[in-house]
Amino acid sequence: MKTYRGERTERGCEVTVDGLPLQRRADLSGNASSPFDWGFIGTGQLSMAMLSDFLGDDPKAKSMCAEFEKTVVAELPHRSWTLTGRDLADAVAPLIAADDAGAVNQNTPSGGVFGAARLLAENSKSLEEGATASKTDQVTAAAGEMVAAANHVAAAAMAVGKAAHQVAHVCDRPTDEPMSIANRAADQKADATNRVVDEAAALADSAASEANRVAAELLAKLA
Repeated sequence: MKTYRGERTERGCEVTVDGLPLQRRADLSGNASSPFDWGFIGTGQLSMAMLSDFLGDDPKAKSMCAEFEKTVVAELPHRSWTLTGRDLADAVAPLIAADDAGAVNQNTPSGGVFGAARLLAENSKSLEEGATASKTDQVTAAAGEMVAAANHVAAAAMAVGKAAHQVAHVCDRPTDEPMSIANRAADQKADATNRVVDEAAALADSAASEANRVAAELLAKLA
């Protein structure tokens, strides 16, 4: 497992990974002149380099850089610090989940998973009203919107599952640290995975129940 160390010297701030200089990623940060630094919210030069090296995923590093700068780099001790791979895994796990949830929100109406569920319920109501009024066009349109909303719920649930797998992937990286740390990491991975999977399952059950209820009532009214 990698170990990152930073030290403030007369030559400036030096950062190493497993004893070798950490590569600056000016190509990602867009800043070729800023040196590594920490203890405050700065240019993100160190955050970008650490995330890219640790995750091995440049797009993910860019999307998480600002939050990592605020929650991790800005809090590092002024003189020197050491972060193990386990420390970074613990720090980035919630950021990965939040980043994927944000991506879902950008592609799902009315605010992500819960917005899609609300839209599903609203369209179910429209479907019922259309059936009561015997307006074929309204029923058809409402049914189409309901199907679209159900698809958004499914896509959102898949994204939540993807976030769980990414958290698990980070926590599964090989470790040569004491067994107690490995056990703690496994427990954290299991808790995070179970939490997001339970949420996705609950949403899927809710969507299925709502669809079945509306379908049954619609058939009864049209009979």
